[in-house]
Amino acid sequence: MGPIVLLCASLLLLFEARGTSAVTPVSVQTGHDLLLHVTEAVDLRKSDLLTWRFNNSKNIARYSDAVTIFTSYLGRAEYFAHNHSLLLRNVQQNDSGDYRAEVSGEDHKAVAEYKVTVQDPVSPVKLAVKHCSPDSSNLTVTCSTLDSLISSTFTCVNQTCSCERGEQSEFTTSAASLHVYLENGSVICNHSNQVSWKKDVKRIEDLCGKSAEFKHLHGNKDVTAIVVSTIILLVTIVAVILYLLYRRRRGKYKTENNDNTIYEVPKVTNANQPLDQIPTTSVPVSPTSTYCLVGPHTGTVGSSEARGNTQPESLYATVEKPAKS
Repeated sequence: MGPIVLLCASLLLLFEARGTSAVTPVSVQTGHDLLLHVTEAVDLRKSDLLTWRFNNSKNIARYSDAVTIFTSYLGRAEYFAHNHSLLLRNVQQNDSGDYRAEVSGEDHKAVAEYKVTVQDPVSPVKLAVKHCSPDSSNLTVTCSTLDSLISSTFTCVNQTCSCERGEQSEFTTSAASLHVYLENGSVICNHSNQVSWKKDVKRIEDLCGKSAEFKHLHGNKDVTAIVVSTIILLVTIVAVILYLLYRRRRGKYKTENNDNTIYEVPKVTNANQPLDQIPTTSVPVSPTSTYCLVGPHTGTVGSSEARGNTQPESLYATVEKPAKS
């Protein structure tokens, strides 16, 4: 029983030495200043010391009759004697940890304890719609950072949004969270941590209106297929127009050639005019054209017996070329 009693007594003394102050969580953005106050009443006697420590191992500042700033914090820590507060300038992530103010002397107690977290600001985010019902009561959106390193999909049904795992917020490894919610006809994507927040706000009418209109016009066709079909149609129309222009130009060319052709028109003579009085030519003779008149055959006619079957009279003509001059 002796060791157990001794252990309990040691724990009680340790609790009394630490005092009754509660640990206060504090978050601060990287590069900002951190101000820590004492949370217990302080009554320093001449022999008492008040010391601010980091992680219970590194002294930051001490006050008795005068203020002492320890070497590793010179130029970036300031102690205010009138209220025993501590100011740290331009904190960085390695400044995250436990900060404690202790009074030592005749009495030993903690007068302040803080759990400090130094965080970088969150990055901007963007919203994109993946699905939207016709009445806009059911929509699925993607909330992601601009570098797309963090991305989550949320489904909103009846004004309640939850991510794919069923939670209303998606927590990231950087202690930040993505939260999507609906408000006043808008869908909002909020990216936040304890020190900063960024959000993207889109009107549901804009998100779902464009999506519904596209599906109404094109159904579930892939955008690429629509673009390819449009290009093919345009190429076909252009080809048809070029072909018609070619045909029209060719027809015009043939018409012009036909119009330039010269034809010789024979002169009609009187049928009762004797053959020997008919001119040998009815139109001026072309150097390359020869015309003749055809009359009845004037030779000996065969016997009547041989002409038992009446045959039509043959017409012969002698073509004479004009003498060369």
